[in-house]
Amino acid sequence: MSPGTVAYFFYRESEAEESTYSQMWGRSSSDEFQAAYWRSLAVSLQTCRWFNPNINLAVYLNRADLPVVDSVPLRDLFEELHVEARVIPWRRRPPAKLATWGCV
Repeated sequence: MSPGTVAYFFYRESEAEESTYSQMWGRSSSDEFQAAYWRSLAVSLQTCRWFNPNINLAVYLNRADLPVVDSVPLRDLFEELHVEARVIPWRRRPPAKLATWGCV
């Protein structure tokens, strides 16, 4: 029996498609802004791996490049945790009237 897959997603907004988030200040396309979400994702992945050593981990992304956050190359972390980065085309965004719901 397959151990299953735990999947996450991370959409990196560009300057042209920024959203607003009630829990965060700043520009959603900035590295600093996105780093808060990368940190959260990294902790989630590490925790999932500790408690599920045989599970498949995947992160769906809109870009293939992974940043370095707080001197941690996320590409290396993904390799260490055996996380598959799956880049997919994102074709849908929330309607403009729901701009604060950019966290799709």
